[in-house]
Amino acid sequence: MVWNILSNKNGEYLLMELRDTALHQVDFAAIDLHKGEVMWQGWAVKPSWWTGLSGIIDSVGLFHVFEGGQSPDPQALIGVDILTGNILWEKPAVKMHKILPQFLQIIYKVAESEQYAKMNPLTGQITNNSVGEDELLTNTGNENNTVFYPFHYTEGSDHFKTVQDFLTQKEINAIKGCDYLEISNGIVISYYIYQNELLQNVLSIFDFQGEELFQDILFQSQSVEEDQAIGLQTFFSTQSQVIYVKNKNELIGVAIAQA
Repeated sequence: MVWNILSNKNGEYLLMELRDTALHQVDFAAIDLHKGEVMWQGWAVKPSWWTGLSGIIDSVGLFHVFEGGQSPDPQALIGVDILTGNILWEKPAVKMHKILPQFLQIIYKVAESEQYAKMNPLTGQITNNSVGEDELLTNTGNENNTVFYPFHYTEGSDHFKTVQDFLTQKEINAIKGCDYLEISNGIVISYYIYQNELLQNVLSIFDFQGEELFQDILFQSQSVEEDQAIGLQTFFSTQSQVIYVKNKNELIGVAIAQA
């Protein structure tokens, strides 16, 4: 099952977190979006179930490690080369606080206290053992101008009603909530409908005149008793593609110019 997906800031590469909840196994993979190819999957050292994807800065993937189910906070941070899958560094007693354009803000333990610091993402070296409070306040972090995530609107909100009215004109009875994003040549909407009493999550791309350019079913419940919860950020967009996961295990990219 695709558990988590992150893109680098230029929309060139994806990191995927894959989990098999039945076997209690986790794996990771990297994809070149321009070529549509898997660059690597799996590490030389098999990660534990308590390893997860945290973020991306430049060409480095960041992964947190928990001690186990009893610990609510990450206990270590790992840096991985996105291009090769090689582990660059491992830092115990460190957790990521914020991603900034040229460095990481981390939190590390000193005795019983926690301290903020700067880290070089390529080497894992702590380049400054203190971060000023003004810097923490003024840096927003995680800025990303070429990867775009949708707004999520829940049923009952004014924004959802606007999207729902638009879909109703297309004879689509949207319920529960939706994800909405405007792209260069139109709008992308991920919405929910009932089909034969089963919940479906559908993704549609419309041009600005309202003509549907593309449609796919992301997920359909298998029974009326199945969990009826809806997802958040069911897709995202780079400058060239709309990217989503179908049936929780198939990654699909749709070229925006061809949608």
